[in-house]
Amino acid sequence: MRRAAPLGAAPTLKHHFTRQLARRSALRMHVVLIVLWSLRGVWRATSC
Repeated sequence: MRRAAPLGAAPTLKHHFTRQLARRSALRMHVVLIVLWSLRGVWRATSC
């Protein structure tokens, strides 16, 4: 049975939250880049 350290719990929780937020934003940017890349490919295919 482990004890929750009050001093060490808050920074780790905050770090986990910021890391999760950064991962989510990075994933969103990755999806946006994929969509833009596919749209550019479709535009190039239709314009020719």
